[in-house]
Amino acid sequence: MNRYDARKFNLKKIIDSQYNGNIKYFATNILKLGTPSELYNYFSGYRKIQDNKAQEYEAKLGLELGTLDKCTQISKVSTTNAFIEIPEIKVTTVKKKSIIQFEEPETYAIPVLKSWFEKKNINPADVVFFEIKDDSMEDSLKNGDYVLIDKSQTKLYNPEIYAFWYGDCLFIKRLFKDGTEIIAKPDNPKHHHDLLITPEKAKINKFSIIGKVVFRMG
Repeated sequence: MNRYDARKFNLKKIIDSQYNGNIKYFATNILKLGTPSELYNYFSGYRKIQDNKAQEYEAKLGLELGTLDKCTQISKVSTTNAFIEIPEIKVTTVKKKSIIQFEEPETYAIPVLKSWFEKKNINPADVVFFEIKDDSMEDSLKNGDYVLIDKSQTKLYNPEIYAFWYGDCLFIKRLFKDGTEIIAKPDNPKHHHDLLITPEKAKINKFSIIGKVVFRMG
């Protein structure tokens, strides 16, 4: 194995073993590359990881110079000690009904800096993440973004963004309280329909706030 293949192999091994194979998150949040296209080019064999890039990645990962060139197994990078794994919200369908599940970190999780929780005074045990799967909240939240949701923050404050359960569906919308009614609004002007939640509709559709969106990872 030459040094270019070793670099590609070792970098992919770090991503798979410590970041759940999430190339996009690793590229944008750990290596600060802006987009993951640079890594995709390496892993597809389209480009080689040159010396200057290998040294840049090693510095960002807290690795000794030349570590990515070695064919031996790389131990966990030092940066992982500063991270906490946050589980994903999973919505599954059972007998035509959607069931919300909070996956354990061993199933699928993303790493978030411990210092971020300390700065925001948020308990990591109260936080889950969810992948945005539509464009209704653009430009605040974009399709494919990951958002952190604090389950301890369920009290409604206008006009914050919350994840909530309504009629067997999980929504992430901006909520407004107007007397006894709640209005769920999309940020994207292309989506014109607000969701009006009256006390009666809330009871029928089992409305409940999962938590407040506290961070976006694009």
